[in-house]
Amino acid sequence: MIEKMNDQRQRLLALSTSYPLRESSSSGIFVHRLYSALLPWWNVDVVCPDDTLDSINELDGVKVHPARYAFKRWQLLSGSGGVLPSLRRKPFAFLLLPLLLSSLFLNGLFRSRHAQAIHGNWSVCGLLAIILGRMTGKPVLVTLRGSDVEKARGGILFRWLLDSVVTQANAVVCVSKAMCLDLQAQYPKYADKICHSPNGVSDAFFNNRHTPRIQGQAIRLLAVGSLLPVKGFDILISALAKMMAEADIELVIVGEGPERDRLQTCLQAFGLSKNIRLMGLISPNQMPECYANADVFVLSSRNEGRPNVLAEAVASGLPVLCADLPGVVDLVRDGENGWLFKPDDVEALASGIRRCLLDMPQWLAMGHRGKMHLQACSSWAVTADQYHKLLCSMLKEQRE
Repeated sequence: MIEKMNDQRQRLLALSTSYPLRESSSSGIFVHRLYSALLPWWNVDVVCPDDTLDSINELDGVKVHPARYAFKRWQLLSGSGGVLPSLRRKPFAFLLLPLLLSSLFLNGLFRSRHAQAIHGNWSVCGLLAIILGRMTGKPVLVTLRGSDVEKARGGILFRWLLDSVVTQANAVVCVSKAMCLDLQAQYPKYADKICHSPNGVSDAFFNNRHTPRIQGQAIRLLAVGSLLPVKGFDILISALAKMMAEADIELVIVGEGPERDRLQTCLQAFGLSKNIRLMGLISPNQMPECYANADVFVLSSRNEGRPNVLAEAVASGLPVLCADLPGVVDLVRDGENGWLFKPDDVEALASGIRRCLLDMPQWLAMGHRGKMHLQACSSWAVTADQYHKLLCSMLKEQRE
């Protein structure tokens, strides 16, 4: 019966430079959650970079096809933070980039024969998907995120990539309203095919129960993200250095990346090693508990699309202290479920933390309001339904 149902579903070929290759991996977990939610309508084949460890061929019903591009121990381009941060850490790995792109393309070409549609994540895979679509006659959907648009502002190559994707794809999905409006203004001729569909949030976060802070216990702050300069963790550490004389504060930073050594040096220089913990990567299944054990979530990024970790924090009922960026306005309403501060401003962030310390009941009320608002409109089932309808519309247009 299950095999018969699988045969009746349409097949989607997906290309992504970031995807979990084992159950404990958090790399590209939000991409995987989308495809898992699409399974009632689509069989999904994901082509993604292989890495140095053994990987799985199926995850929660989604077929995973790691693209080999070098000897196993040399496959260094899918580490923490994605391909570009991996290249910055190991410049010699640029030599592997043509091999990776060729392998992704050839694997995609082989599997596109049985697909009804192709989906590319980020602009690079979006362009590969468009080329495959042109060769095979399959419609192409591309999902763009904040990094795609931001990089296009400062580099000719990324601007060309963005132009190619927006003008050549059958449809383009943006993960935030601000990004969607921005692209529609930049490309008015193609505005009709640029749409907005935010990433969903798993039920595990909505079902989260906050662990109450014990009287006299330190205020528990949480930040989550790859340890990259764009995430602004150095700003957060500097702000806390100004606050430690005023209150007992603990900060947990979840994530891994090339900035770890520099951030550790900052902690030692400020004498904060006991108050701030760099936890590293943890399993996606452990993240709900991580949010439940925090009092306030802090997003200190210099740039973001629509941050998945911020959505998870709001869904968990946490009040949020967040840099005022275009991609966060869908999630944070200043003074209602959190506070916004000017990006890259240490004093403004310290002032926001100080405000959080003043009124515990207000924290709880803010967190509850944010959770109720998000729960009404954001789940992976809703997001998958939007993608399914868009893919079906593309197929219908192709037939006509």
